[in-house]
Amino acid sequence: MTPSWVLLDNDVGLCFKEEDGEAAAVAAEKNKGVVAAAPPFELWNSTMEFLGSMTPEAILQQPPKISTIRLRCSKARRDAAGVALGAVVACADKSLLVLYGGNYTGPGSSRRGCYLIYDAAVSVTGGALTLTSTVPPLPLSPCLTCIGAGAVALRSHPPSSSYLLAELATSPEGQFPDAELYLWRSDLPAPQWEKKAVRLPEEVRWAPDKYNFCVDIAFSFDTSLCWIDLLQGLVVCHNPLGQQDPQFRFIKLPDGCPPVSISNYPYRPRIQEFRTAAWVAGAIKLVALEGYLEDWDSHQYRLVTWTLTPDLSEWKKCAVFNLTDIWASERYLALKIEQHTPVCPVLSPLDDGVVYVVVNDVEVHNIVQGFEVLETKVDVKGQYVLGLDMPHNKVISIDGGRPAADTVQLTPTLIPTVFCSWLQSPKDRQREAKASEVGESGKKLKVV
Repeated sequence: MTPSWVLLDNDVGLCFKEEDGEAAAVAAEKNKGVVAAAPPFELWNSTMEFLGSMTPEAILQQPPKISTIRLRCSKARRDAAGVALGAVVACADKSLLVLYGGNYTGPGSSRRGCYLIYDAAVSVTGGALTLTSTVPPLPLSPCLTCIGAGAVALRSHPPSSSYLLAELATSPEGQFPDAELYLWRSDLPAPQWEKKAVRLPEEVRWAPDKYNFCVDIAFSFDTSLCWIDLLQGLVVCHNPLGQQDPQFRFIKLPDGCPPVSISNYPYRPRIQEFRTAAWVAGAIKLVALEGYLEDWDSHQYRLVTWTLTPDLSEWKKCAVFNLTDIWASERYLALKIEQHTPVCPVLSPLDDGVVYVVVNDVEVHNIVQGFEVLETKVDVKGQYVLGLDMPHNKVISIDGGRPAADTVQLTPTLIPTVFCSWLQSPKDRQREAKASEVGESGKKLKVV
């Protein structure tokens, strides 16, 4: 049965098979010798065409298992196209899934790629993911500077299938917090990128010993766009499509999420390892591992969740789950592993109060010569994803664990998305609707 939502790995796999029948032969003949001689514009178009021809395969699993997306084509077509390949999940909203394809990863990157748009609600293959459209890179993208991982998608509610794609960037001519908002509207007769000069809130301005505002997570809610720096706070854009200028406001993180200074952290922490935020049950929610940045003893660490009030003015603390209680739970003890600090928290988009975390079963070995540590080796024995019922302090699920040989990343970027629910059969949707009325904890679950 297709799950109603998934923990989707941000990395998109690429699969190249030996044979692709007649299509491979045609593609090889068509592109033979073209790549080396083609001007840049033709290379950009050929890259978009090739990426759009790749077949998507969604390996969807019920959380806490991790789901993946991969793009498939034959080796012959890849060699004939001669393009640099790569893909990551850019963003998602409702039935929409957006990938960065090729060498393009947003503002400031190469033009050799594009956005790949998949809309499960308008899939024509009955339960399989199909490409809806491709969107070209931003104009003069290499001349821009991205503000982190900031693509945002906003899909209209059915029966409309239109969507908005947004990127936030700065140009060499501008001085932060002056920025440029780029919008792509699919409902226009001839869609193209629209640039709007905007000024971000003063709170994101550079200051001594302070990191520049950098987007870690971005998503949409209602008709607004949201970019979040998990060290500083949220930048929310209201009225992005209105005739008047878009309205931006800054929302500071709760007191339990202190910022860090450059003097204390010369290199910006990979903040997604211990904080995240999402739109859940009609509100912006945040979860953080308190004590991680504050240099507490690991036995003092605790996972804490907050909810932002509807007027976006105040954070309300919701639940606290001490790591010692996680380690003492029956499910964790049954794993027969040491007390490891969970990382990469993810908020369930459907089950309010449920958080998923990654636990890596590792051993660290130092290779020492005399009094000097020559090398540090990490022995990965397995990886687990735990489902936590935060209000009731319960470990409600654990996946079977991924063997060390299959563990690609110790700190994977996992995206909670509901696009897969539109791939369900009518019977599956009815079954999910009944199951969602009462959750495992006995409370009614709210669906976004």
